[in-house]
Amino acid sequence: VQLLMVSRKGYRVVENAFGNGEYRFTVERLETNEVMTHLIQTIVVCTILYVVTDQLFLVVLVAIYQVYSYTSRQGRIRQETLMILPGFGIQLEKRYYDGRECCKLFASDDLKGCIINEGIHFFRIVSYLGLVLQSDPNLVLPFVEIELSLEDIRTCYQNIMNSSVMQSSYI
Repeated sequence: VQLLMVSRKGYRVVENAFGNGEYRFTVERLETNEVMTHLIQTIVVCTILYVVTDQLFLVVLVAIYQVYSYTSRQGRIRQETLMILPGFGIQLEKRYYDGRECCKLFASDDLKGCIINEGIHFFRIVSYLGLVLQSDPNLVLPFVEIELSLEDIRTCYQNIMNSSVMQSSYI
């Protein structure tokens, strides 16, 4: 059963709940004709630069940088899914722009807790969902590249804490 499908600034959230207690929270980047936007931006920047400086070499360097900055997104995450699997644990799936997929399962026995953490980036405060594991001293942070709203993070947190995968919270 699909509970919610919301488009927010830059991403879409799809929540699914199933009768057996399974819960799926999927976040996907929205693509708004990104190629055309980037091409127009490159043309405008290069034209202004050529008019101002009258140096073709500099314009070519800027054009090469713009192409590189666009193609470097290939290592970025396009879609990320957190699945709560009763009796098994939590599964994180990542799909990248270049077609790669990565899937990790964190067993119920290994999950110590779930927290909402805040980090400071330049002049912004960003909230993260964090999974605390017994086997790893580092937090596992799903949805890092796609900045979620605090409302979406809370929804995910509440579903994790209310599920049977969290036996007890140490927090």
